Amino acid sequence: MAGWEQLADILQEQISLYEAMLDLGERKSDVIVDGKVRELEKLVRAEESLLTKGGALEAQRGKVQEALVTDLAMEEEEFTLRSLMERAPERWGETLAELEGCLLACIERLGRQNRVNGQLLENALRVVNYQLSILQPDASGMEQRAYLDRKA
Repeated sequence: MAGWEQLADILQEQISLYEAMLDLGERKSDVIVDGKVRELEKLVRAEESLLTKGGALEAQRGKVQEALVTDLAMEEEEFTLRSLMERAPERWGETLAELEGCLLACIERLGRQNRVNGQLLENALRVVNYQLSILQPDASGMEQRAYLDRKA
């Protein structure tokens, strides 16, 4: 039973982590729109820290799943959360299915938020590039101006 409880606990921690990343993503949207570069850097560092924790949780989950697969004498091909849920005691199967649903929904929301932020960054970059092009004419424009200045 301890393995099932550990797996459920890890999934719950992963959900909490992805929710924290989603919160950061939403805050990043506001920061990008407001053009607060330093604040964006802070949020990116916080996100990197969460990603590191996420990697550690995923490794933990892999070990627990591997132990459960071994305990259940399952084939290595069946080393998935879904296949474990199908063989879990009823109470744990339902709990794991609910947690999996929450985790997948959270990951989907995070993906949408990341796409929004990517688009916001692209738009901001276009504005910056446009402003630079106004402030710094290209070389051919400068050559034409120099030519006209010499003629005058």
